[in-house]
Amino acid sequence: MSRASSCQIRFLVGICRANFNFGLPVLLSFFRFSIPHKLVLPFRSVVLNRVGLFVGRARILRRKADAPYFRETYFIGFRPVLILWSLILLSPLFTRTLSLASPQSNWEGTLQRGASLDSALAPRRLREGREATLEKLSQNYLQSPHANSKKALITFCQNNKKSQLSALGYFLIGHNELRDEKLELAASFFAKAASKPTPIDDYLYYYWGESFFKLHEFASAQKKLAYFLDKFSDSPLKGKALSLYWETSFLLNDPQSILNSIKSTTEATENPEPLFYVAEAKKSLGQLDEALRTYQRLYYFFPLYSKSLIVSQRIPFLLESDPELKFDIPKEWKITRIEKLFSGKRYREALKDLELLFQTDSSFTTMPQFQLWLGISQFGSGKYTDALQTLKEVDSPDSAMNAQAWFYAAECYRKLDDYPLFKQSVESLEQKFPKSVWLEKALFSIGNYNLVNRHLEESTSFYQRVVDLFPGGLHVTDCHWRVSWQYYRVKNYQRAFELFVDHLNRFPNSEHRAAALYWAARCKGNLGQPADALRIYQAVHRRFSNDYYGLLAEKQISSLKSDIKISQELDPQVERISQDMENSTSQANKTDLLQLQDMSLETWPRVKAFTLIQLFELAAKELSRSQVYGDSRAIYFQVAQLFYQEKNFMPAIVNLRRVFPNHLEMSFDSLPKTVWEMFYPANFTSIIFRESARQDVDPYLLLALIRQESAFNPQALSRANAHGLMQLLPSTARIVAKSMKLRSPTVARLKDPAVNIRLGTKYFADLLRKFQGQEDKALASYNAGEDRVESWISEGGFVDSAEFVETIPFSETRNYIKTIYRNYWFYKNLYGQGKGT
Repeated sequence: MSRASSCQIRFLVGICRANFNFGLPVLLSFFRFSIPHKLVLPFRSVVLNRVGLFVGRARILRRKADAPYFRETYFIGFRPVLILWSLILLSPLFTRTLSLASPQSNWEGTLQRGASLDSALAPRRLREGREATLEKLSQNYLQSPHANSKKALITFCQNNKKSQLSALGYFLIGHNELRDEKLELAASFFAKAASKPTPIDDYLYYYWGESFFKLHEFASAQKKLAYFLDKFSDSPLKGKALSLYWETSFLLNDPQSILNSIKSTTEATENPEPLFYVAEAKKSLGQLDEALRTYQRLYYFFPLYSKSLIVSQRIPFLLESDPELKFDIPKEWKITRIEKLFSGKRYREALKDLELLFQTDSSFTTMPQFQLWLGISQFGSGKYTDALQTLKEVDSPDSAMNAQAWFYAAECYRKLDDYPLFKQSVESLEQKFPKSVWLEKALFSIGNYNLVNRHLEESTSFYQRVVDLFPGGLHVTDCHWRVSWQYYRVKNYQRAFELFVDHLNRFPNSEHRAAALYWAARCKGNLGQPADALRIYQAVHRRFSNDYYGLLAEKQISSLKSDIKISQELDPQVERISQDMENSTSQANKTDLLQLQDMSLETWPRVKAFTLIQLFELAAKELSRSQVYGDSRAIYFQVAQLFYQEKNFMPAIVNLRRVFPNHLEMSFDSLPKTVWEMFYPANFTSIIFRESARQDVDPYLLLALIRQESAFNPQALSRANAHGLMQLLPSTARIVAKSMKLRSPTVARLKDPAVNIRLGTKYFADLLRKFQGQEDKALASYNAGEDRVESWISEGGFVDSAEFVETIPFSETRNYIKTIYRNYWFYKNLYGQGKGT
C-alpha cells in the first residue's frame, strides 16, 4: 500500500438488487479485494435509481502515522454506469453477501485473522434498525472523522430528533471535538445532545462544563457543573466535577459557592482537594487567619498532594502580606510531615525538613528514630558519606532499628563501590543480627553485587547463606535458583540436577519451575542419560507448552526422538517429576468458558450507550466499577473486550489475566484463538511489515518486541524517558535518524507510529547486524545496552543461546528476552503462515 496520505482503488462492484420493501439496495461484489485492510461499504448512503454497474473509489484520509492502518475503514463513493441487462443473469456466479465485504487481512500473504471475538465467546445480540445505523455511522466517524462521515452522523441525528439515539450521536461528536480542542464546536454539540435524556447524561454535563471552562466561559461552566453535582451524585466523574467546579468558582471570585459545596462533601477534612479550595476561598474572603491555618494543615498533613508546591508558595505570601498573622506549628505536625515524606520516598524534602527540625530543637538529634530517618534520607539523596556518619550513630534499644541502620550503612559502601567495607559491614550485620530480615536483604544485595560484577563464586556463597539462614525468607527462592544455575555453569551436572529437583520440591509456586524442569533435563542429557532427558522434556512441553521453556523443550524433543528409545528403567525421580507434571497439566487446562457467554452488554444501559457510539474505553471504565457491576470473571472478560476494541491493549491484557490467571500454562487449544489474539494483539501492521521488509527483520519479531515494550501504545513513556511504540530514547532516535539521513525527530514525533517504528526497526536491525544475526544478543542490547552484552559474551562457554540468556545477571533483561521469544511464537502461530520457532 502506498505511503501517500490518500490513494484510490478502482474495482468493479457487481449487480445491484433493490429491496423494494424499504427502498434500500444490497450490493453484491464480484471480487474479493486483495488489500491488507478491512473494507466497509456505507450502504445506507448509496441511493440507486436503476440497476447498473458501479465504479468505486476508495479514499484513505491522512492519519497521524502518515500511512494506512491495519483494519482501517475505506469510504467508497459510487457513480452509476449503464450496463447490459444480460449481466444480471451472470451475477450469481460472482456474488458475495455484504456481510462478507470485509475480507480477511492477509498482510501481504502472511497474516490471517480469525473470527470476531464476539462470535467466539461473548455473542451479542445483533443490533437492528436505528441502533445498527448509529453504531455503523459512529464507527465510520471515529475511524475517519472527515466532513462526509460527520455529516452522515448529523443527518441521522436530525432525522431521529425524538429518540435518545440522536442525543448519543451528538454527544459522540461533541466528545470528539473536545478531544481535538475544538471547544466551541464541542459545546454546541453537547447543547444539542442535552435535548433528550440518556443513560450517560452525567458525562454529557461534565464534558459540557469542561468545554466552557477551557473556553474561559466560567459562568457557563459553573452552571453546567452545578447541574451535574445536583443531579449525578453517584457518578464516577463526581470527584473531577467537584474539583473543576471549585476551580471555576475560584476564577469567578465566588468563594461562597466553594464553601457551600464543600459543606456537603463527606470526608472533606480527610481529603486535600477540598481543604485546598477551602483555603483558597477563605483567602478570597479576606479571612487570612483561617486561610493560613488551612494551608498549614495541608502543608504538614498532605505533603504528597499534587498541589503541594502551590501550597508552599501561598504560606509565605500570606505571612508577608500581613505581618500580624502568626500560627505556631505544633511539633507533631512537623513530625507527621517528615514521616509522610519519608514513607513516600521523597527523601530530599524529608532531609530538608529533618535538618530544620534539628536546628530548631537539638533534642531530636539524639533520638534513634530521627537519626535513622536522617541517615536513610541522606542515602536516598545520594549523600552516602554523610549517611554513613549518621547511621553509625544510631543506637536504639530496638534491635530491628539498629539492624536497619547497619543495612543502610552497608548499602552506602556498595554505592561508593568500596567492596571490602561493604563485605565487612554485611559480615558484621550477620554477627550482630543473625536472624534479622535486614541481614537477608544485605546478603541478597551483596550476592547481586558480585553477580553483576561477575564474581560468581563469591555471589554463590552469599546466595547459599540466604538459603541456609532464611529458608522461608523473601529472597530464598531466587537465591536457591541462582545457586542451582551456578552449579550447571561450572558443569557439575549431577549436583545441578539434584538442586533443580530440590527447587521443584521446596518451592512449588516458584517462578523458576519451568526453568528448573528444563535444565534438569539438560543435566540428564549432559550426563549421558537421554531417555531420562526426553521424559522430562516431554513433561515440560506438556505442562508449559506456550512458555519459553516449553518451546525449548519441543526443540530438544525433536532432536532426541529419532536417536533414542525410551527405556523401561527410568530414574525414579524422573518418573515422579513426569507424573506430577501430568497431573498439574490436566488441572491447568481446565477452565469454564460457559459462564463468560451468559452476560450481555445489553444488560447495562450506560455501558450499552457507550458501545453504541463506539466509545469502548468509557464503556470499559464504567463496567470496571465493581461497587456497581461486581467483579466476576464474566465482568473482567467484558471489560477486557471493550479495552481491546478501543485498541487500549494493556488494560485489556490486565483484565484478561484476571479471567485466565494461568493462561501461560494452558495448551494453545484449550482457549479459543480469539482469546489468544486479545492476549497478543496486533496494530500498525502495515507500517511494521513495510519497515521490516526495508531492514530485513522478521516482522513477527518486531510485533513481539513492540508488545513487550509498549503494548502498541504510541503514547507510552517510560521512567527512563523512552518514547513511543518501540520505546526509543530521544538521544538514540537522533543518532539513528542521522545515520539514515533523516530529520532529527522531536519528542512529539517519536509518538508518531510511522516515525517510531521506522527508527526503532533500523536501530534493532543495526544491533542484529552487529551481533551477526543473533537475536538473543540483539534483544539483550536493546534492553540493557551494547557494552553490557559484550561483557557477558566475553565470558564464553555458552553451548547455545539458552545458556547465554540464563546467564544474564539482570533479571529484567533475562525475562525480557524470554518473554519476547514467547510473544514471537504466539504471533507466528496466530497471524503467520507456519509455526513459530
